[in-house]
Amino acid sequence: MMAFAMCSTVVTVNVKASNRVEDMLNRMTLRQKITQMLMVDFRYWDEDTTDSVEKQPFTKMNAQVQK
Repeated sequence: MMAFAMCSTVVTVNVKASNRVEDMLNRMTLRQKITQMLMVDFRYWDEDTTDSVEKQPFTKMNAQVQK
């Protein structure tokens, strides 16, 4: 019975989360949706894509991003 209760809770949480997402998307304007899709991922930023140095975590603003 405990396993069913746990599964039931997970399903309920997922349904509620999906409902919240659906509601949020319904309230967003087309411009907001496009802006979200075009947002740059700054978690990792490689200033020089021609070298073989692996991307590092983006922890401080650099000149390239400030442009």
